[in-house]
Amino acid sequence: MCEPYPHRHGIESCRPFSNIHFVPGFTSEAYDVLVSTDVLEHVPDALALLARMVQAVRPGGHLLIANCFHPVIQCHLPCTFHLRYSFGSFCRELGLERLGPCEGSHATIYRRSQRIEPNWPRLRALERRSQQLFPWRQWKSNRLQNWSHRAGLLVTQPLHYPRTMLAVIRPRR
Repeated sequence: MCEPYPHRHGIESCRPFSNIHFVPGFTSEAYDVLVSTDVLEHVPDALALLARMVQAVRPGGHLLIANCFHPVIQCHLPCTFHLRYSFGSFCRELGLERLGPCEGSHATIYRRSQRIEPNWPRLRALERRSQQLFPWRQWKSNRLQNWSHRAGLLVTQPLHYPRTMLAVIRPRR
């Protein structure tokens, strides 16, 4: 298990398992599977850590990554919130293929489909763009998403709103 700052309880809890070893850092292309559960929203340079995680997995290997880039708890860093909308793009830039959601969780399964050396000038430029677009994407999500849904209902189910209004006016008994 790679944990740069292992908690004493974690070390003690894993002691009975001979197949779990704490190591100080990632070894390049050493792992078949990497699991990252709610980590990246807590680090100031999530992109650099993501790149290190990708490089630690052998080509063809898998990454199960769960993130919550929302301000639901105080230790989620605001500098990562923009990734809520752009995380998948960074994964593709780093050679990951999205396989889909991990059933029963908020994790996503990726496969390292390519061996790509990170192009840091390009990645940082994309990161700046993502940060610049974040306020617009956030506004759009909060303000326009509901209207887009409502317009879709008008087109696909034209009787939805008249029926809803009738149900309010004449409730069923």
